Amino acid sequence: MVVAASSDSGKTFKEPVVVSQDRWTIQGCPHRGPSMDIDEKGVLYYTWYTEGSEGLPGIYLSASKDSGKTFTPRQPLPVGSRVFPDHPRLTAGKDGTVYVAWEEKTPVLSKIMFASYQDGKGFSKPEQLSQGVRRSYEPILSTGDDGAVYAVWGYDEIRFTKAIIKDNEMIRMRCNYV
Repeated sequence: MVVAASSDSGKTFKEPVVVSQDRWTIQGCPHRGPSMDIDEKGVLYYTWYTEGSEGLPGIYLSASKDSGKTFTPRQPLPVGSRVFPDHPRLTAGKDGTVYVAWEEKTPVLSKIMFASYQDGKGFSKPEQLSQGVRRSYEPILSTGDDGAVYAVWGYDEIRFTKAIIKDNEMIRMRCNYV
């Protein structure tokens, strides 16, 4: 991952700086872009998805306290086990707390997870934001001037009905996506 900074409203950019040497190569175009924000002290926070050179899915956080010239070593987000973490998004609060939301997928469904991060204290215990039997995806976070944190995401609700089998014949089976 790299980041480039502009000090003239995007007319020109400085040379890109490496955030993390992940060595992830892919034959295609991943749709898992990074997310970044700057707190009131000017600290740049950056989160991203990578599979690294080992091919193991992970999402990470890094920070820069010198306007993007250097970055802290990457820190793994507190994702669950046996899930595929994806699409991390962050926002920085006025007090320097960073809020991160991401997807955790299984072959059947996905959920939206949330944690906060404070320098020197690390990540909070993650909590699940989405509820029910759904495919939840692509979270976005924002902080208000009052310190409130807002989260939004898309979802498809899956409604199931029973399958009744009588005498080796299926009577009814239905699965609707709303």
